[in-house]
Amino acid sequence: MKPHWPGPAIVYGPGSLQWIIRPAQRLLGGHWGALGELGRGTCNAVHVSDVAAACLAAIRAPAIAGGVDTFNISGRETISWSGWYARLAAALGCPTLRDISPSRWRRRVVAALPFKVLARLSPGAGRVFEQRILAAPSPSELTLFALVATYPTGKAAAGLGWQPCVGLDEGLANSVAWLRSVGLTR
Repeated sequence: MKPHWPGPAIVYGPGSLQWIIRPAQRLLGGHWGALGELGRGTCNAVHVSDVAAACLAAIRAPAIAGGVDTFNISGRETISWSGWYARLAAALGCPTLRDISPSRWRRRVVAALPFKVLARLSPGAGRVFEQRILAAPSPSELTLFALVATYPTGKAAAGLGWQPCVGLDEGLANSVAWLRSVGLTR
């Protein structure tokens, strides 16, 4: 049986540092490649507007007014992390991601650790080594990218009348349009 956790999944959209801005910087800078087997885990992405709609539905739901309950909130599509990065790269207009072997990804993780420590100690040093830092996932990212988990949303549909509305391609296009509007990408 696959593990299940209550709450929103990977919340992305305009302004998302972790799931839009940093990945876009990695992809546009040419620092990122295909995750291959390391990205076989599940990316349960949900657009921020769907999360907001779920919150409004929960506030308005008479069955849980004044009570406490938990609901899984996830998007319409479930894809792998390899798929997530490939779709984001396509939305950004990047070329097809080049293959990077699992051993090379792991070497990048180890090689970037001293630079990541320096960046935490001194933000100025972080800017100097930003390219090296962007080129490597963190150990926790590698763990996440390998995790296979699902967030069934049937309870939210039944109890809140909520369904995700934003498809992944629409959400990524919206996010890339925002990146362009604020000058974070071309």
